Amino acid sequence: MIEKIYEIYRLIINNELILTFSSVIQTLGSFSIAAFGLYFIFQKIGYKIIALYTIHSDSLSITRISEIVLINKKNQPVVINSIEAIFDKKYRLELEKFHSPLILKPLESIHITTEPISNTYLEGEKYEIPYYDRNRIEIQIISVNKRIKCKLLNKKRKIFFPKKIKYISIKKISKIFNNIVYSDQIMFAIVYSYNSIEHTAFVHKNGIITGDWIFKYNMIPNNYLISEKTISYYIDSLKLGKSNFNFSVEELN
Repeated sequence: MIEKIYEIYRLIINNELILTFSSVIQTLGSFSIAAFGLYFIFQKIGYKIIALYTIHSDSLSITRISEIVLINKKNQPVVINSIEAIFDKKYRLELEKFHSPLILKPLESIHITTEPISNTYLEGEKYEIPYYDRNRIEIQIISVNKRIKCKLLNKKRKIFFPKKIKYISIKKISKIFNNIVYSDQIMFAIVYSYNSIEHTAFVHKNGIITGDWIFKYNMIPNNYLISEKTISYYIDSLKLGKSNFNFSVEELN
C-alpha cells in the first residue's frame, strides 16, 4: 500500500500524472471532432425522408390519400417532381405531379394536398386500392432521374423492394361538373339558385342528395330515380323556397 502511495507522489512531483490526464483530454477532443465530422458528412450523403399520409373518403369522390407530410431528415435539399404510392410492390399510382418542382429544404417539412379522384383503373378494369392496409403501401418521391423511398411511420413491418423494378401504372380518372369531382356513384346533378346564390348538389345512386344542398329534404325516392324529368317533378312537389328557388337537373355519365 505504501509503495502505491509513493508511486503516485513520484508521478505528481515529475508532472507525469498531469501529462497523462492532458493526453487523455486531447485524445477525447480528437475523437469528438472526428465524430462531428462524420456526422455532418453523413448528413450530406443519401436521403432520409419520413412520410405521413391521411386517407379521406366522402360521398362525391372515391377514397384516396388526401394529404401527405414529408419530413427531410438530411441536411440537403430534395427536388420533388411528383409523388407516387406503390401498392403490393408492383402497382404505382401518381398521387400528385407538380408543374414546377417542389423543393423540400434540409431538415424541414412540407404539406401536400392531393386532388379528388373519380375512379382508378388497372389494366382497363376498375381497381379498388387497398389504402387501409398500410403494410401494402410505399410512398415514393420522383426526383431528378431517381426514385426516393420514404420511411412510413406506424408501419408494422418492412417490405423489401428490389433495386430495379418495373411498376404497373394505376390510371386515375377525374370526372368534373361545375369544378367538382364526382364518382360513378353519382347519377344526377342539381344546379339551383336560392336567394340569387347558385349552388350545385348531386344525387347519389341510393337517392341521397349530397354536396351543396341546403334543404332538410335530402332524399329522392327510388321510383323517381329514373330521369331528369322525374327528379324535377319530385323536387317541384317539395315546394322549396317558393319564388326564391330555381333549379335544373342534369344526368351525369
